[in-house]
Amino acid sequence: MKKYLTSLALAALLCGCQSHTETCTIKGSELPAELEGAMVYLVTNPIGTDSARISNNSFTLSSSTPSDTLLGMISIPRGDIELPFIPERGDFTLTRTPSGAITITSEDPASLNGALTSFTKEVEEQTDALASKQESLEQQLREASDPKESHEIQAQIDQVRVERAGVRSAIAAKYYESHHDDLVGALMFRELDYADEAEYASLYEGASELVQRDAKNRERYSKAKSALETSVGKPYKGDFEIPDGEGKSVKLSDYMDGKRYLLLDFWASWCVYCRQAMPELKRLSEEHSKTLRVLSIGVREKSKADNDRAKESLGLSWETIFDKDNVSYDAYGVLGIPTLILISPEGEIVFRGYQPAKLQEKITELSL
Repeated sequence: MKKYLTSLALAALLCGCQSHTETCTIKGSELPAELEGAMVYLVTNPIGTDSARISNNSFTLSSSTPSDTLLGMISIPRGDIELPFIPERGDFTLTRTPSGAITITSEDPASLNGALTSFTKEVEEQTDALASKQESLEQQLREASDPKESHEIQAQIDQVRVERAGVRSAIAAKYYESHHDDLVGALMFRELDYADEAEYASLYEGASELVQRDAKNRERYSKAKSALETSVGKPYKGDFEIPDGEGKSVKLSDYMDGKRYLLLDFWASWCVYCRQAMPELKRLSEEHSKTLRVLSIGVREKSKADNDRAKESLGLSWETIFDKDNVSYDAYGVLGIPTLILISPEGEIVFRGYQPAKLQEKITELSL
Protein backbone atom coordinates (compact mmCIF):
# COMPACT_ATOMS: atom_id res chain seq x y z
CA MET A 1 0.00 0.00 0.00
CA LYS A 2 1.32 3.41 -0.87
CA LYS A 3 2.58 5.56 2.00
CA TYR A 4 0.44 8.65 1.71
CA LEU A 5 2.36 11.04 3.90
CA THR A 6 -0.59 13.33 4.24
CA SER A 7 -4.22 12.24 4.22
CA LEU A 8 -5.17 14.84 1.65
CA ALA A 9 -6.37 12.78 -1.32
CA LEU A 10 -4.80 13.28 -4.74
CA ALA A 11 -7.18 14.63 -7.37
CA ALA A 12 -7.32 16.84 -10.44
CA LEU A 13 -7.62 20.42 -9.23
CA LEU A 14 -8.32 22.86 -12.01
CA CYS A 15 -7.96 26.54 -11.19
CA GLY A 16 -9.00 29.48 -13.36
CA CYS A 17 -6.13 31.76 -12.37
CA GLN A 18 -3.71 34.05 -14.20
CA SER A 19 -2.21 32.79 -17.43
CA HIS A 20 1.43 33.74 -16.79
CA THR A 21 4.15 31.16 -16.17
CA GLU A 22 5.27 30.35 -12.64
CA THR A 23 8.64 28.79 -11.79
CA CYS A 24 8.71 26.09 -9.16
CA THR A 25 11.93 24.64 -7.69
CA ILE A 26 12.07 21.64 -5.38
CA LYS A 27 15.23 20.54 -3.63
CA GLY A 28 15.72 17.33 -1.72
CA SER A 29 18.09 16.93 1.22
CA GLU A 30 18.94 14.35 3.89
CA LEU A 31 16.96 11.67 2.09
CA PRO A 32 17.19 8.00 3.10
CA ALA A 33 20.21 6.11 1.77
CA GLU A 34 17.99 3.50 0.16
CA LEU A 35 16.68 6.19 -2.22
CA GLU A 36 20.15 6.89 -3.64
CA GLY A 37 19.91 6.88 -7.45
CA ALA A 38 16.11 6.83 -7.42
CA MET A 39 14.06 9.04 -9.71
CA VAL A 40 11.85 11.83 -8.35
CA TYR A 41 8.89 12.92 -10.46
CA LEU A 42 6.76 16.05 -10.32
CA VAL A 43 3.53 15.20 -12.10
CA THR A 44 1.40 18.15 -13.20
CA ASN A 45 -1.56 16.72 -15.04
CA PRO A 46 -2.31 17.32 -17.87
CA ILE A 47 0.85 19.32 -18.60
CA GLY A 48 3.34 16.51 -18.10
CA THR A 49 6.09 15.27 -15.82
CA ASP A 50 9.42 16.73 -14.69
CA SER A 51 12.03 14.53 -13.08
CA ALA A 52 15.41 14.41 -11.35
CA ARG A 53 17.66 11.68 -9.96
CA ILE A 54 18.67 11.53 -6.30
CA SER A 55 22.45 11.79 -5.91
CA ASN A 56 24.33 12.07 -2.61
CA ASN A 57 20.99 11.99 -0.81
CA SER A 58 19.78 15.13 -2.58
CA PHE A 59 18.30 16.45 -5.83
CA THR A 60 17.08 19.64 -7.51
CA LEU A 61 13.99 19.72 -9.69
CA SER A 62 12.76 22.82 -11.50
CA SER A 63 9.54 23.23 -13.42
CA SER A 64 7.60 25.93 -15.25
CA THR A 65 3.90 25.21 -15.02
CA PRO A 66 0.97 27.34 -16.19
CA SER A 67 -0.98 28.31 -13.10
CA ASP A 68 -4.37 27.45 -14.56
CA THR A 69 -3.69 23.70 -14.21
CA LEU A 70 -2.63 22.94 -10.67
CA LEU A 71 -2.67 19.22 -10.25
CA GLY A 72 0.48 18.32 -8.38
CA MET A 73 2.08 15.17 -7.07
CA ILE A 74 5.65 14.35 -6.10
CA SER A 75 6.34 10.69 -6.68
CA ILE A 76 9.33 8.51 -5.76
CA PRO A 77 8.31 5.04 -7.02
CA ARG A 78 11.24 3.22 -5.43
CA GLY A 79 10.23 4.48 -2.01
CA ASP A 80 6.54 3.92 -2.74
CA ILE A 81 6.04 7.60 -1.95
CA GLU A 82 3.36 9.92 -3.30
CA LEU A 83 2.98 13.39 -1.84
CA PRO A 84 0.41 16.05 -2.82
CA PHE A 85 2.11 19.18 -4.08
CA ILE A 86 0.89 22.46 -5.55
CA PRO A 87 3.37 23.55 -8.26
CA GLU A 88 3.27 27.22 -7.31
CA ARG A 89 6.10 29.69 -7.82
CA GLY A 90 8.73 29.44 -5.11
CA ASP A 91 11.46 27.30 -3.57
CA PHE A 92 10.56 24.17 -1.65
CA THR A 93 12.48 21.46 0.17
CA LEU A 94 11.65 17.78 0.32
CA THR A 95 13.28 16.34 3.43
CA ARG A 96 13.05 13.67 6.09
CA THR A 97 11.78 14.57 9.55
CA PRO A 98 13.29 13.13 12.76
CA SER A 99 10.42 10.61 12.84
CA GLY A 100 11.40 9.38 9.38
CA ALA A 101 8.52 10.88 7.43
CA ILE A 102 9.11 12.68 4.13
CA THR A 103 7.65 16.18 4.05
CA ILE A 104 7.74 19.43 2.05
CA THR A 105 8.81 22.68 3.66
CA SER A 106 8.81 26.27 2.45
CA GLU A 107 10.53 29.37 3.75
CA ASP A 108 7.52 31.40 2.65
CA PRO A 109 4.77 30.98 5.27
CA ALA A 110 2.27 32.47 2.82
CA SER A 111 2.80 29.69 0.26
CA LEU A 112 0.00 27.23 -0.38
CA ASN A 113 2.26 24.25 0.21
CA GLY A 114 3.36 25.85 3.46
CA ALA A 115 -0.29 26.03 4.53
CA LEU A 116 -0.82 22.34 3.71
CA THR A 117 2.24 21.38 5.73
CA SER A 118 1.05 23.53 8.65
CA PHE A 119 -2.37 21.90 8.51
CA THR A 120 -0.91 18.40 8.62
CA LYS A 121 1.44 19.34 11.46
CA GLU A 122 -1.34 20.93 13.50
CA VAL A 123 -3.58 17.89 13.05
CA GLU A 124 -0.79 15.55 14.15
CA GLU A 125 -0.01 17.65 17.23
CA GLN A 126 -3.63 17.94 18.34
CA THR A 127 -4.49 14.29 17.75
CA ASP A 128 -1.27 12.74 19.01
CA ALA A 129 -2.76 11.63 22.34
CA LEU A 130 -5.84 10.21 20.61
CA ALA A 131 -3.66 8.37 18.09
CA SER A 132 -1.69 6.76 20.92
CA LYS A 133 -4.93 5.81 22.67
CA GLN A 134 -6.27 4.21 19.49
CA GLU A 135 -3.05 2.28 18.96
CA SER A 136 -3.25 0.94 22.52
CA LEU A 137 -6.88 -0.09 22.09
CA GLU A 138 -6.15 -1.83 18.80
CA GLN A 139 -3.44 -3.85 20.52
CA GLN A 140 -5.94 -4.82 23.23
CA LEU A 141 -8.40 -5.85 20.53
CA ARG A 142 -5.82 -8.12 18.90
CA GLU A 143 -5.17 -9.80 22.25
CA ALA A 144 -8.82 -10.09 23.35
CA SER A 145 -10.38 -13.54 23.22
CA ASP A 146 -13.83 -12.89 24.69
CA PRO A 147 -16.40 -11.71 22.07
CA LYS A 148 -18.08 -9.36 24.54
CA GLU A 149 -14.76 -7.79 25.48
CA SER A 150 -13.82 -7.43 21.80
CA HIS A 151 -17.12 -5.70 21.10
CA GLU A 152 -16.57 -3.23 23.94
CA ILE A 153 -13.02 -2.44 22.82
CA GLN A 154 -14.18 -1.96 19.23
CA ALA A 155 -16.79 0.52 20.45
CA GLN A 156 -14.05 2.47 22.22
CA ILE A 157 -11.93 2.47 19.07
CA ASP A 158 -14.86 3.77 17.05
CA GLN A 159 -15.36 6.59 19.54
CA VAL A 160 -11.69 7.59 19.36
CA ARG A 161 -11.89 7.64 15.57
CA VAL A 162 -14.89 9.95 15.75
CA GLU A 163 -13.01 12.26 18.11
CA ARG A 164 -9.95 12.34 15.83
CA ALA A 165 -12.13 13.11 12.82
CA GLY A 166 -13.83 15.91 14.74
CA VAL A 167 -10.51 17.54 15.64
CA ARG A 168 -9.31 17.26 12.05
CA SER A 169 -12.52 18.76 10.70
CA ALA A 170 -12.36 21.68 13.14
CA ILE A 171 -8.79 22.49 12.07
CA ALA A 172 -9.78 22.20 8.42
CA ALA A 173 -12.63 24.66 8.99
CA LYS A 174 -10.15 27.19 10.35
CA TYR A 175 -7.89 26.82 7.31
CA TYR A 176 -10.87 26.95 4.96
CA GLU A 177 -11.91 30.33 6.33
CA SER A 178 -8.61 31.88 5.22
CA HIS A 179 -8.21 29.84 2.02
CA HIS A 180 -11.72 29.48 0.59
CA ASP A 181 -10.64 30.93 -2.77
CA ASP A 182 -7.48 28.89 -3.38
CA LEU A 183 -6.34 25.30 -3.71
CA VAL A 184 -5.85 24.86 0.02
CA GLY A 185 -9.49 25.80 0.48
CA ALA A 186 -10.55 23.24 -2.11
CA LEU A 187 -8.69 20.55 -0.17
CA MET A 188 -9.96 21.75 3.20
CA PHE A 189 -13.54 21.67 1.96
CA ARG A 190 -13.20 17.89 1.67
CA GLU A 191 -12.49 17.72 5.39
CA LEU A 192 -15.41 19.83 6.66
CA ASP A 193 -18.01 18.35 8.97
CA TYR A 194 -21.71 18.88 8.34
CA ALA A 195 -25.02 17.89 9.87
CA ASP A 196 -26.54 16.11 6.87
CA GLU A 197 -26.57 15.88 3.08
CA ALA A 198 -28.75 18.96 2.74
CA GLU A 199 -26.23 21.07 4.65
CA TYR A 200 -23.36 19.73 2.56
CA ALA A 201 -25.20 20.54 -0.68
CA SER A 202 -25.90 24.06 0.57
CA LEU A 203 -22.26 24.61 1.57
CA TYR A 204 -21.04 23.35 -1.80
CA GLU A 205 -23.46 25.50 -3.77
CA GLY A 206 -22.28 28.56 -1.85
CA ALA A 207 -18.58 27.79 -2.23
CA SER A 208 -16.13 29.37 -4.67
CA GLU A 209 -15.80 28.10 -8.24
CA LEU A 210 -12.42 26.58 -7.41
CA VAL A 211 -13.90 24.54 -4.57
CA GLN A 212 -16.74 23.38 -6.79
CA ARG A 213 -14.38 22.37 -9.60
CA ASP A 214 -12.33 20.09 -7.38
CA ALA A 215 -12.96 16.51 -8.55
CA LYS A 216 -13.45 15.07 -5.05
CA ASN A 217 -15.83 17.85 -4.04
CA ARG A 218 -17.86 17.43 -7.25
CA GLU A 219 -18.15 13.71 -6.61
CA ARG A 220 -19.20 14.26 -3.00
CA TYR A 221 -21.82 16.81 -4.08
CA SER A 222 -23.25 14.36 -6.62
CA LYS A 223 -23.51 11.76 -3.86
CA ALA A 224 -25.28 14.24 -1.59
CA LYS A 225 -27.83 15.06 -4.27
CA SER A 226 -28.51 11.36 -4.90
CA ALA A 227 -28.89 10.75 -1.17
CA LEU A 228 -31.39 13.61 -0.90
CA GLU A 229 -33.35 12.19 -3.82
CA THR A 230 -33.60 8.87 -1.95
CA SER A 231 -34.16 10.18 1.57
CA VAL A 232 -37.09 9.24 3.84
CA GLY A 233 -40.38 10.19 2.26
CA LYS A 234 -39.08 10.01 -1.33
CA PRO A 235 -39.98 7.31 -3.86
CA TYR A 236 -37.46 4.53 -4.29
CA LYS A 237 -35.34 4.13 -7.43
CA GLY A 238 -35.57 0.70 -8.97
CA ASP A 239 -35.92 0.70 -12.74
CA PHE A 240 -32.23 0.51 -13.65
CA GLU A 241 -30.10 -2.46 -14.59
CA ILE A 242 -27.62 -3.85 -12.04
CA PRO A 243 -25.05 -6.06 -13.84
CA ASP A 244 -23.17 -8.70 -11.84
CA GLY A 245 -20.20 -8.86 -14.23
CA GLU A 246 -21.03 -12.39 -15.34
CA GLY A 247 -23.66 -11.64 -17.93
CA LYS A 248 -26.62 -11.36 -15.58
CA SER A 249 -28.46 -8.25 -14.44
CA VAL A 250 -31.46 -7.43 -12.26
CA LYS A 251 -33.54 -4.45 -11.23
CA LEU A 252 -34.51 -3.52 -7.70
CA SER A 253 -38.08 -3.33 -8.95
CA ASP A 254 -37.86 -7.10 -9.52
CA TYR A 255 -37.90 -7.50 -5.73
CA MET A 256 -40.94 -5.28 -5.07
CA ASP A 257 -43.98 -7.57 -4.78
CA GLY A 258 -46.47 -4.93 -3.63
CA LYS A 259 -47.16 -6.84 -0.41
CA ARG A 260 -43.98 -6.81 1.68
CA TYR A 261 -41.53 -4.12 2.70
CA LEU A 262 -38.14 -4.34 0.96
CA LEU A 263 -34.98 -3.86 3.00
CA LEU A 264 -31.86 -2.92 1.01
CA ASP A 265 -28.58 -3.74 2.74
CA PHE A 266 -25.50 -2.29 0.99
CA TRP A 267 -22.45 -4.25 2.13
CA ALA A 268 -19.00 -5.60 1.19
CA SER A 269 -16.96 -8.63 2.21
CA TRP A 270 -14.14 -6.49 3.67
CA CYS A 271 -16.49 -4.33 5.79
CA VAL A 272 -16.26 -5.30 9.48
CA TYR A 273 -19.45 -3.46 10.42
CA CYS A 274 -21.33 -5.11 7.56
CA ARG A 275 -20.32 -8.52 8.87
CA GLN A 276 -21.33 -7.58 12.40
CA ALA A 277 -24.80 -6.63 11.15
CA MET A 278 -25.47 -9.97 9.44
CA PRO A 279 -26.84 -11.87 12.49
CA GLU A 280 -29.43 -9.11 12.99
CA LEU A 281 -30.39 -9.21 9.31
CA LYS A 282 -30.74 -12.97 9.54
CA ARG A 283 -33.08 -12.57 12.51
CA LEU A 284 -35.16 -9.97 10.68
CA SER A 285 -35.45 -12.11 7.55
CA GLU A 286 -36.65 -15.08 9.59
CA GLU A 287 -38.96 -13.36 12.09
CA HIS A 288 -40.61 -11.01 9.59
CA SER A 289 -40.61 -13.16 6.44
CA LYS A 290 -44.31 -12.49 5.80
CA THR A 291 -43.98 -8.71 5.90
CA LEU A 292 -40.32 -8.05 5.07
CA ARG A 293 -38.07 -9.03 2.17
CA VAL A 294 -34.33 -8.58 2.80
CA LEU A 295 -31.97 -7.96 -0.10
CA SER A 296 -28.24 -7.62 0.53
CA ILE A 297 -26.38 -5.85 -2.30
CA GLY A 298 -22.65 -6.50 -2.64
CA VAL A 299 -20.83 -3.29 -3.62
CA ARG A 300 -17.29 -1.86 -3.71
CA GLU A 301 -15.72 -5.27 -4.17
CA LYS A 302 -12.58 -6.28 -6.06
CA SER A 303 -14.42 -9.26 -7.50
CA LYS A 304 -17.69 -11.16 -7.33
CA ALA A 305 -15.69 -14.14 -6.03
CA ASP A 306 -14.75 -12.18 -2.90
CA ASN A 307 -18.40 -11.40 -2.28
CA ASP A 308 -19.48 -15.00 -2.92
CA ARG A 309 -16.91 -16.37 -0.47
CA ALA A 310 -18.07 -13.95 2.22
CA LYS A 311 -21.72 -14.90 1.66
CA GLU A 312 -20.86 -18.57 2.13
CA SER A 313 -18.73 -18.03 5.24
CA LEU A 314 -21.35 -15.76 6.82
CA GLY A 315 -24.19 -18.12 5.95
CA LEU A 316 -26.40 -15.57 4.22
CA SER A 317 -29.72 -17.37 3.75
CA TRP A 318 -31.74 -14.47 2.33
CA GLU A 319 -31.69 -12.93 -1.13
CA THR A 320 -28.47 -11.30 -2.37
CA ILE A 321 -27.21 -9.67 -5.54
CA PHE A 322 -23.82 -8.41 -6.68
CA ASP A 323 -23.48 -4.89 -8.13
CA LYS A 324 -20.24 -5.00 -10.10
CA ASP A 325 -20.35 -1.35 -11.23
CA ASN A 326 -21.85 0.09 -8.01
CA VAL A 327 -24.85 1.31 -9.98
CA SER A 328 -27.28 1.05 -7.07
CA TYR A 329 -24.65 2.37 -4.66
CA ASP A 330 -24.36 5.57 -6.72
CA ALA A 331 -28.07 5.87 -7.43
CA TYR A 332 -28.80 5.98 -3.70
CA GLY A 333 -25.87 8.26 -2.87
CA VAL A 334 -24.39 5.74 -0.44
CA LEU A 335 -21.25 7.03 1.29
CA GLY A 336 -20.59 4.44 3.99
CA ILE A 337 -21.51 0.82 4.47
CA PRO A 338 -23.48 -0.83 5.77
CA THR A 339 -26.34 1.41 4.65
CA LEU A 340 -29.86 0.14 5.32
CA ILE A 341 -32.84 1.45 3.34
CA LEU A 342 -36.40 0.29 4.04
CA ILE A 343 -39.01 0.67 1.28
CA SER A 344 -42.77 0.32 1.75
CA PRO A 345 -44.88 -1.91 -0.52
CA GLU A 346 -46.05 1.30 -2.19
CA GLY A 347 -42.48 2.26 -3.04
CA GLU A 348 -41.87 4.98 -0.44
CA ILE A 349 -38.58 5.10 1.48
CA VAL A 350 -39.50 4.95 5.17
CA PHE A 351 -36.08 4.43 6.77
CA ARG A 352 -32.48 5.18 5.87
CA GLY A 353 -29.60 4.63 8.27
CA TYR A 354 -26.59 2.60 9.30
CA GLN A 355 -27.55 0.92 12.57
CA PRO A 356 -29.64 -2.28 12.75
CA ALA A 357 -30.92 -1.18 16.17
CA LYS A 358 -32.44 1.97 14.69
CA LEU A 359 -33.95 -0.10 11.89
CA GLN A 360 -35.53 -2.39 14.48
CA GLU A 361 -37.16 0.63 16.12
CA LYS A 362 -38.74 1.54 12.79
CA ILE A 363 -39.90 -2.00 12.16
CA THR A 364 -41.51 -2.06 15.61
CA GLU A 365 -43.16 1.29 14.90
CA LEU A 366 -44.59 -0.11 11.65
CA SER A 367 -45.79 -3.28 13.45
CA LEU A 368 -44.20 -5.51 10.83
